[in-house]
Amino acid sequence: MPTFDHVTKYAAAGCLVKPLLVNFFTSGEAFRLKIETAKPLDRVPDGWFHASTHPGLTEGQLVTYLTNPPPDKPEDFGYIGRMSVMLGTIMHEVTRQALVQLKLMVPVVPGICPACGLAQPRLCREHGASDLETRSRGHLDGILHFGPPPPGPPPRVFAPENLWGFDLKTIKNVILGKAPDMDEAFFKERWPTYWWQVQEYMRLTGLRKFIVLFQGIGNPWDLREYHVTFDPVAAYEIECKYLNALQHAGLS
Repeated sequence: MPTFDHVTKYAAAGCLVKPLLVNFFTSGEAFRLKIETAKPLDRVPDGWFHASTHPGLTEGQLVTYLTNPPPDKPEDFGYIGRMSVMLGTIMHEVTRQALVQLKLMVPVVPGICPACGLAQPRLCREHGASDLETRSRGHLDGILHFGPPPPGPPPRVFAPENLWGFDLKTIKNVILGKAPDMDEAFFKERWPTYWWQVQEYMRLTGLRKFIVLFQGIGNPWDLREYHVTFDPVAAYEIECKYLNALQHAGLS
């Protein structure tokens, strides 16, 4: 694992990913990648709860989502929205490839993704998770492994205590502002939707630690890292809300 003594000014104590990425991108190490992306399209409601949207909603809002017919013409992203999503996708792939080259990213196991049903890793390269009972699913940006790499080719047995979920958020630098690294309470208050999202990912996967990294878009390309621990009360609340909403909607 690379050392990063000369970039400690970029990260608070305890950061794991941020200083490694700064060190990697400022080093002389070769780095080439090929990125494929597509224009983002509107996602029509599909009767499933999604980790990126639903965990923090109220039970009433979840019932409305399940029972209201989808609009004939979904609200359009518009030019700014579509360009933002595509640029975010590019930054996600750059970061993913860097973490792969740093040998931190746990590879997906060949097979069928439980979240989208596509073949892995040919058509889906993200770790998917789902729970049929609560009709919930989602894709993680990654699972990271800190510690000695396990031997042999995939599938490998990783020590659970060395595993972290990982999620990258692209954001305007002005919105990121002077947000402090490594302050979970601040993160939960400032971005509650994201806090609930990673709690749901941990509920679905069994992971108990999560790293959320914010990437500011444009100069000075700020990074902020937050570590989120599993909250069993929040997980139970999500499960209860989902099950009750499904029952009220006649889908249980």
